Amino acid sequence: MMVLFDLQEKLERATIGRLEGMQYLQPVALPSQHLPKLSIEEHDEVKFISISGRTKNEQGISLSLGDIPDLRQGDRITITGRVARGAPSTSWSLAMFSSIGESNQLTQHISPKSLFTLTHVLEEMELEATFTLHTMQWGESTPSMDIFVDSILITRAREILTFLKDDRDVVYSLSSDDYIQWVGMGEGNTFETSRFLQRSGRPTLTIFRNGTSNAIHVTNRSKDFDGLDIRLERLGLVKGNEYHVKVTGRIDGEAPEYAQIMFQSVPHFSIRDNKPLTSNQSFELNHILRRSALEKWVMLRVTTNLPGAKVSFYIDSIDIRRVESIYEF
Repeated sequence: MMVLFDLQEKLERATIGRLEGMQYLQPVALPSQHLPKLSIEEHDEVKFISISGRTKNEQGISLSLGDIPDLRQGDRITITGRVARGAPSTSWSLAMFSSIGESNQLTQHISPKSLFTLTHVLEEMELEATFTLHTMQWGESTPSMDIFVDSILITRAREILTFLKDDRDVVYSLSSDDYIQWVGMGEGNTFETSRFLQRSGRPTLTIFRNGTSNAIHVTNRSKDFDGLDIRLERLGLVKGNEYHVKVTGRIDGEAPEYAQIMFQSVPHFSIRDNKPLTSNQSFELNHILRRSALEKWVMLRVTTNLPGAKVSFYIDSIDIRRVESIYEF
């Protein structure tokens, strides 16, 4: 397990009193409400954040993930703390809300003097989200209890992929693509689009014989986006499942310095996997498609960065199959 962010480490170096140098933590309230007071306090030589001066449920603390670098989908946030002594004994919950995402509300029932732990695994769309922590209540009591945050920990799990053995879980393979392998196509023929693949930009896509099956040669590239698009919307991928995409290939000729081959999501044009290009050497790209990607992406592009814009390459194999992920924290 890799620790990406540890609030307790930062508190150990902080002085008692106001929060300073922690721009990722801010007081939060509705526009018509006053902000609560955030301060660093200490008990039994352990520092924590106190959220006081609360008169409304929505008054709490926010955590901005945009100020924390290098987060990834699958990273886990764990917030632990306590509610103050003398908190009213009505029906209470502590809630953590995400500004974006499917699972945008997590709650835990609390009682006076109780401890709480809230945990959430980040979705891809939440990597720059803001999370807020405050109370919810049912009853007539005034939500004046203080909240003490003892720790905020963001960790990265070790991901173990399980490849399902049923052949029905292979949703696409270049070696089994009838259009590329058999239908009206032959070695040396070019194409711009097929049922599952299409040209990106204006390169030449040529089918060639690679051992026992046909593969694709991408040539006449002049732009970094000149490449091959995998048409995800045509593959019948099911939201809620996970799919592993693997592309292997080779560089045709010399590769300039700093050139890279990459997966790029379309239409968001963000890099999903990238590898340095080495002259006349092979490459392998891998990516896991999860729910958020299946909801937002239309295609997954095989292309290069700007330094590699004129590099030709072979795509020897494309394999997309359903997988299951197990995370070990």
